[in-house]
Amino acid sequence: MISPAVPPAPTTRTRTAVPSPRAADSMQAESSWQASYPASAILLCRAYSPAREASNLAAKSCVMLSLVCLRRAGVLRSREDTRFAIRKGRKYMTESSDSGRKHDRLTAFLKAFHLGASRCDCAEAANLLIINVHGAGEPTHLLYRARSTASLPDGAAICAGATVDFGGSANPLVGALPDELCLSLANEPELRGLCQLMVAEVEVARCGGGTIEARLCEIIVVLAIRKAIAIGTVDAGLLAGLAHPGLHPSLVAIHDNPARNWRIADLAAIADMSRGQFISTFTQTVAQSPIAYLNGWRLALGRAELRAGRSVKSVATGVDFDSAAAFSRAYSRKFGSPPAQSKPRP
Repeated sequence: MISPAVPPAPTTRTRTAVPSPRAADSMQAESSWQASYPASAILLCRAYSPAREASNLAAKSCVMLSLVCLRRAGVLRSREDTRFAIRKGRKYMTESSDSGRKHDRLTAFLKAFHLGASRCDCAEAANLLIINVHGAGEPTHLLYRARSTASLPDGAAICAGATVDFGGSANPLVGALPDELCLSLANEPELRGLCQLMVAEVEVARCGGGTIEARLCEIIVVLAIRKAIAIGTVDAGLLAGLAHPGLHPSLVAIHDNPARNWRIADLAAIADMSRGQFISTFTQTVAQSPIAYLNGWRLALGRAELRAGRSVKSVATGVDFDSAAAFSRAYSRKFGSPPAQSKPRP
């Protein structure tokens, strides 16, 4: 018997992926970025990249490469491994673990209150100091005092200084920050890189130096405040609330939407607590009731709007007061003067 012919098996062709010229250029650019720029420069790219609203391919590629470099440089991490201390009087605060839920606890303050900085070479007049505690060499520490000038430790040398204004006493966050924030740069690569850039700009006068110095100081302050928020405080107040894993989502909700007709039940649900537990925890941690804090935040925002030139009536409506008269009464009780005195003089 003759066996039927078996058809030959189909030939499988192995396709070798060859990157297109554009993809090859992108990979080469990625390698070049990673090799050429320190983490501090990449951080600046993240903060000030004009490609956020990009629609063309080149701009999108820039964003992609920026994110890759940030990740590989260690700027984008799932969990920060930081070690630092904050000094308030004689108390030292310790780092606490952050919640898995991510809520932006700082942007509302940056939107409501102007953050401005300018270089200051006089240590006695500056409230932001980049110093070397050994008396010479590269910067080793960052000192920031939100409400007064920073004091230079004995034997330390100033590498660069600045005056920073974040809304002054009108900003509740400024009042909640510790008397002195002292960060060691040894284990803070991003801050260390930014401080080194700041010192380099101060040492050599170049075109646009003043603008670069101001922006660097603003970024440094935001990073420093972010760390202060992350670890909280041993004292009850806003900073403790922002660091609390259960309370900070409800605080962020208040900050982001102050005009909403908030009920305790709504805020408790955001915090994933019962109504009674939420009121008790909030009052003990923030040192005031949720409604008192909500009203205080609305009045602080109203004060900032008045200083920007808005009318009492429009401000009252914007922060959910029933009338301009009700806003004026609450404003006078909190700040000791009527709203009209906060408006800029012509």
